[in-house]
Parts: sequence; structure tokens; C-alpha cells
Amino acid sequence: MSARPAHAAPEAAPAGASGAPSSSTRYPLDPLRAVAALSVVMFHVYQYEFVDIHQSAARVAPLRLLTVVSSAAVDLFFVISGFLLYLGVARSALSGGPGRSARMTLLRRVVRLYPLYALIILAVWGVTNTRLPGVWQDLVLHLTMTQIYSQEYIFWTNGPAWSLAVEFHFYVLVALSMPVVAATCRRRDTTGGRTWVLLALPAALLVVGLAWLTYAIVVAQTPVTHWPTWFGFLAKAPMFGLGMGLAVIVVRGARIHRRSVRVGSLGLAAAGSVVALAYGTSGPADQPSHEWWHLVYAATSLFVLAPVVLSSAGPPRLLTWRPMVFLGTISYGIYLLHEPAMRLLGHVGLLPTSGANTLTVVAGWLLVSAVAVAGAWASAALVERPALKLLALFEPDGRRREYYPHLVESRRPEARRHPAEVGAG
Repeated sequence: MSARPAHAAPEAAPAGASGAPSSSTRYPLDPLRAVAALSVVMFHVYQYEFVDIHQSAARVAPLRLLTVVSSAAVDLFFVISGFLLYLGVARSALSGGPGRSARMTLLRRVVRLYPLYALIILAVWGVTNTRLPGVWQDLVLHLTMTQIYSQEYIFWTNGPAWSLAVEFHFYVLVALSMPVVAATCRRRDTTGGRTWVLLALPAALLVVGLAWLTYAIVVAQTPVTHWPTWFGFLAKAPMFGLGMGLAVIVVRGARIHRRSVRVGSLGLAAAGSVVALAYGTSGPADQPSHEWWHLVYAATSLFVLAPVVLSSAGPPRLLTWRPMVFLGTISYGIYLLHEPAMRLLGHVGLLPTSGANTLTVVAGWLLVSAVAVAGAWASAALVERPALKLLALFEPDGRRREYYPHLVESRRPEARRHPAEVGAG
């Protein structure tokens, strides 16, 4: 989940002389996040209503299909985040400019995402821990976004929050690497040389992630229930790497035509259906080797994004439809709020945990989605947008803004010395 809204007007901004999109180009990717978030909600509602997912073979098959959709949706989040965050880095580095400072890049992500995240974590933890000190380890891990290293607490308080912790690890990595990437690109005189520099970090994430998965699957044969292995940053690094690589391709000015977009979309829909059905009806998913499928989902995400970010004909109409744009702008809140909403509705008896069927799952999904959308709409107005005003406290380079510079100057030792003394010195 990216740190800033990505919806755009139907027509993309004009490309520069090289054919690359200008710095004002915005892509309507938030509606894709909305679809992904609502897919995750559907899976979690199904999972909640069928507590024992191994209770019968009839229930396992549809759950496996929903697992495919949910897993692919989360991987799509990561690919989009990698694309959007690295897009600005690639634009400035390829032109040889300084770009936004690493400190400000990280600050924007923290201000955009962390206030709502922390508020929800504190609220849910406070409700579920009625006696102090409560499970304080869980609270500390979630507030520091290090729960992904804990086998016990990774899914406590708010289960979907693990993906936000993974994303923050990625934000920190990119922020730390930005000065190195920018400085190295400035020492290259050709566009080709700068492109190879920009591709180094995405390639490193791919290699490191593949090495980690190979070790965990082939060598260690780590159980699928060892959550930090499969839900940590290293396991998800390839998804970010693929998104970053797509950002470099876009900045280099690659384009595809309308006919290619249509053919590619139809082919993707057909291939995705076949893959989902094959995986959903295959053997048990309790083998480490099934983790390779996340790479397939991430690669498929590239084909989903390509018609949007590489098309010269403008984005598909569905992604500029007002209801989709609205849901897209609050998709972060939907994703973060849906589990607390589901638990609350279950507590008051509105979500069944016995005698569930397809109708109750669909009804539960609509109910949870409605509550999550309402909460996300309110949180966007009351928390997320006001929190963005905190950026006014900082200069464009990330330093704290000084509102009374004349007072700062008067406090300097040189300003307090007599003019004659300054001249004599």
C-alpha cells in the first residue's frame, strides 16, 4: 500500500521529449487497491465464519480459491508500493537531479500512514486488554512495526497490520538508499548507465528474496506455519523489486498500444482463471513449495499494472469511475479497519461462526465492507488528511522548519558580538 494517493484524471500528463512521463503524471492505481482490499475482506470473512477450515473437503476448496485471490491481492499491494515509491526516485535520478530528500520521503510515508495505524492499534489493544499492563509485548511490537519477527504476536491485535510493517521496512530501505542511488547516477553521463544503476536495487531485492525463499523452501523446509519466515520483509522483497523495475521501465518511456492492452487483459483474465482453478483444486497447501506461488501472483500483478502505466491511450474507464476512485482513496483505511469491524460484528452476533454457507459469507462480506468503508471515510477526514498537515513543520529537505529565522540569527554568537569585534576578528 503506497503512501500517497495515485488516482488521476482520465488523460495522463504529456510525456517529455524522451517519451517518458513527466513528473506530474499520476496513475489511477488506487482503485486497484480498493479491489484488492475488498478481496482480502471477503477472504477474512470466509475464514472467520468457517473457523475450522479443515472441517470438510467441501469447505476447503472454495477457501483455497479465496486464498489465491487474497494472496494475490496482498502481493499486488506490494508491487504497487514498489512502483510508486521508486517512480519518483527513478525520475529524478535519470535526469541527474537531486530529487526529494531521503528524509522527506520517509517523513511523507510516516505522516501519511502511521497516525491511523497507531490509533487503530492502540484502540484495539486497549479494548482487548482490559487489565494493565496487558500483553504489552504485543503492543510494543505493533507500534514499532516489528511484529513480523514474532511467531506469537505477528497476527495479534490487528492481523492485516503485518503487511504495513513489511511496507515500512521497504520505505526505510529506499530512503536509506536514495542518496547513494542519486549520487551514483550523477556520476554517469549516459541514460543507459543511469538506468543500470537504478535497476541495481530492484535486482538486489529480487536476488535476496529468491535466495531467502530457496533456502526456506528447499534447504530448511521451513513449515508453512512459521509466520516470520513467510510474512517477513525478505520473503516479500521480490514483489517490491518487480514494482521498482516496472517504475524504471516507465521512466525510460516504454509504451504499449490500445490493441496490445486489450489482448493482454483478455489473456491475463484467462490465464488467471486457469491458475486460480488449478491451485484451488490441487493438493493440500501445507507444503513450503506453495510459497513459490507468490512470485506467480507478483508477476501477474505486472500484467495488471502494465495496461494502466504503459498505455498511451489513457487508463481504463473503470479506474476513473467516481465510486472506484472514492473507494481507492480510502482503501488504506478499509484494509486496516476491516478486521476490527469484523470482530466487532461477530461479537454482537451479526456474523455466524456455525451453520455458515455461501449466502452468509456474501452477506457478511457486504456488512463488514460497509462498516469498513464508513470507518475509512471518517478516518480519512478526521485522521489521515489532518495528519498530512504535519508536513508543514518541515522544510522540503526534511529539516524542521524554523518559523522565526530572525530570532535564530539573533541567538548566534556572531550576531551578539559588537560590529567592531566582528571586523577585528
